[in-house]
Amino acid sequence: MHKHLTAVGSHAVIYPNNNFVCTESLDASFYSILENLDGKSETKMVLSRLGFTIADTLDFLVFAQQEGIIAPA
Repeated sequence: MHKHLTAVGSHAVIYPNNNFVCTESLDASFYSILENLDGKSETKMVLSRLGFTIADTLDFLVFAQQEGIIAPA
């Protein structure tokens, strides 16, 4: 029936929140932001290096901070 299926890549973050283990499927670009946040570089510089602006990613960054995925360094 499905002889010609192919695997596709996906990205997700797994994180603790209020004694639960949460998962969130992410677009590859948002995943790359998380990979590059090192706690040393300014977020603005990381985003610029990746070709984003704060305006492009503000909703995601607010969500990630509210969920405890990222925190101020």
